[in-house]
Amino acid sequence: FGLTRDIYETDYYRRGGRSFLPIRWMAPESLRDGRFDTLSDVWSFGVLLWEIATLAEQPYQGYGNEEVVHYVRYGNITLERPPNCPEILHKLMRACWTFSPGDRISFRSIVDELVPYENEDFRLNAYYHTQPHSQQETVLTDSNSDEKDLLLVDDNASEQQ
Repeated sequence: FGLTRDIYETDYYRRGGRSFLPIRWMAPESLRDGRFDTLSDVWSFGVLLWEIATLAEQPYQGYGNEEVVHYVRYGNITLERPPNCPEILHKLMRACWTFSPGDRISFRSIVDELVPYENEDFRLNAYYHTQPHSQQETVLTDSNSDEKDLLLVDDNASEQQ
């Protein structure tokens, strides 16, 4: 029938017989050097923001995979501002897509940029803000054990002694 084929096949690119790469979300340094780190993740996060703002359009629509690889690797293309996208969000996207990784915004700075836009309703409902920090536990695994037993450690136990 043809309906079972992967409809997202064109979003990925196979290079030299290797596995598929999500080139439309990859940073220039990842495409050039195969380097992946938190700064290349920031680039991908910017593409994710763009996808959200466009209600899931394909990044670089109208360009073939080879064109996307070439243009992104050399800084000759960026995604356009989505219609009705707030300027603050587009500014954040552009900061994520800074060509030089050393000049690119960090995830910590992204959070700092977004905090002023947090509203009371978000604070009342967000997991981060509603969980009592004094009750948090950390899950650890014993790396010397073959059974990988889980250990629950009270984060505040050392503070109470």
